[in-house]
Amino acid sequence: MEKTIAVVLAGGRSSRMGGQPKCLCALGEERIIDSLLARLTPQVDEILLNIAPGSSLIEEIFRHPTHRPAHISVVEDLYSSFSGPLAGIASSMQHLRARNSSAKWLLSVASDTPFIPTDLYSRFLQATKLHNNHVYVAQHNHQQQYVFALWNIALFPQLDTILRAGEKYRMQDILHSLQAITIDFSNGDENAFFNVNTPQDLIAAHSLLVQ
Repeated sequence: MEKTIAVVLAGGRSSRMGGQPKCLCALGEERIIDSLLARLTPQVDEILLNIAPGSSLIEEIFRHPTHRPAHISVVEDLYSSFSGPLAGIASSMQHLRARNSSAKWLLSVASDTPFIPTDLYSRFLQATKLHNNHVYVAQHNHQQQYVFALWNIALFPQLDTILRAGEKYRMQDILHSLQAITIDFSNGDENAFFNVNTPQDLIAAHSLLVQ
């Protein structure tokens, strides 16, 4: 069977959290990244952690480099600093291409979302059997979740061209231009795509955890 791979996008500034990496924030007895990885790991064969160049985030996540699980690899952004989620996705595609990976698809997820659906990858993969398209994006309660998408790795040249142009972009515009197919997750957990951007969001996430 084809290898399944996801990228956790953790290369942002976390400016609304005062610069502290959002994924390291404590949530109950764990951290956001721990909750995310616990939900994501059973869904895929390999996880790529995308970080900014020179970031010490990996050491902070795993306490010590030797503690990193074998199924998790690190990918640094290839583009100018803080070029947004598309940079992490394209960098991960190039990483897989350089490895001559046989994987056809790459699932992208945000690093600040502790309650992601446990059937995220399988629902996307099912959609690829029904539609002939290169990118699929999640929707929840009539709102597109632009970072949660399944990308055909063959899109790398197009994404690379967009990023090297150095112009500002919006993920929704990129997805629209690629005619992304929307996959509706509204029938699942109400908080499946809840993301922690601010201290207030973190308080809300604690409340959701104990419900």
